[in-house]
Amino acid sequence: MFRSVGYCSNQNEHFQLADSLWTAEQYEWAAIEYERVVFNGVDNSTRTAAFLRKSDCYIQLGSKEKAMLTTQRIQFFGLSDSLQYEARYHAALNSFINENFEQAQTHLFQVDQFLPLEYQVKASLLHALTLNEMRKWSEAEQKVALYIEHAIEANKDSLQDANGLEYHADNHPKLKKPQRAFIFSSIIPGSGQLYSGHIFDAALSAILVLSGVGIAVYGIAIAKYYVTGIALGYSVFQRFYIAGQKRAKFLAERKNYRTQNRYNQQLEEFILAL
Repeated sequence: MFRSVGYCSNQNEHFQLADSLWTAEQYEWAAIEYERVVFNGVDNSTRTAAFLRKSDCYIQLGSKEKAMLTTQRIQFFGLSDSLQYEARYHAALNSFINENFEQAQTHLFQVDQFLPLEYQVKASLLHALTLNEMRKWSEAEQKVALYIEHAIEANKDSLQDANGLEYHADNHPKLKKPQRAFIFSSIIPGSGQLYSGHIFDAALSAILVLSGVGIAVYGIAIAKYYVTGIALGYSVFQRFYIAGQKRAKFLAERKNYRTQNRYNQQLEEFILAL
């Protein structure tokens, strides 16, 4: 998705063997050869081009984490605008694929700050998708608007209107506050789960916590095992009470993830259709 092509690797003797292995789809050997180019590189532009090709080898091999780690080794000084853009874009895309959205946003922010407008436009859709994942929907809307304004020839007004509707504040998902669910469950067992919209979990949590109280009452009032009843009842109460707090926070976080994911998928469909 959004993999940029056509970056400039120096087509000289340094790349001949590695590129021939790439063409032959021998990606593991090609990655080794591109690393050799990095080691022997006479300048940073050559090393950067080799890093980008090596990263793409790992993408072809399905090793997305290795692809990200490879682009993390790039040094961005002394690069032309076009090569710096390709390096930043690849680094951001690999970070995005690995769900390291903060790192992806950092690279894209550098594109915005230090490269001409044409490169900002080219990176704007990836930037929007990244900001969506970070719940920065208003900023993402601006990136999509930038792309529509400078990269699309026809129907700009209607697309801008559609962009405004998709990102309208009324459509932003209403997210729960996990810490609030934790606090609610601390005050009244089960209320945190109820706040997160999980009625069955709320009832079960309340019953389990109350079972500890019931054991203590039974031990004291009926069985007459005072110390044992209190100790056992407190142990059960404490275990389920603490578990209920953690469960309430987890359920709120899970609900947020699902709600956010549904909204972002809707936005992604709009963006990919541009």
